[in-house]
Amino acid sequence: MHFSYLKVPPGSGLDRLEFPGWLLHADGPGDYENLYEYTLDMVRAEAGIGRGYPEVLQQADTDAVLDHQDRQQFLRLLQQWGEENDVPIEWDSKARSKELRRR
Repeated sequence: MHFSYLKVPPGSGLDRLEFPGWLLHADGPGDYENLYEYTLDMVRAEAGIGRGYPEVLQQADTDAVLDHQDRQQFLRLLQQWGEENDVPIEWDSKARSKELRRR
C-alpha cells in the first residue's frame, strides 16, 4: 500500500489517499505515464466540481469494507494456507475472544 496527501474541499486539512502499489506500475490512458497519475487527476476533477468529498472516494471506501462473512472467509483461507505450508498461525487471544462473543 502507498499513500498520498491531497487537499479536498470543504475541509482545511489534507486528506490521506491510500492506493495499491500496482497503480504506479500500470500504464495510464492517453498521455498519462501511469494509472496513479490518472486516478489522482480524476479525484481532483471530482473534488473541483463537486460539493463535499468526492463520490468516487466515498464509493471506494464503502466497497473496501469487509463484512463479517467476508472476514470469516478470509480467516479460513489464511488458516488453510498456513496448515498447507507449515506456517503456524496464532490468533491474538483478545481478538479471538471478541470474535466469539459477537457470534
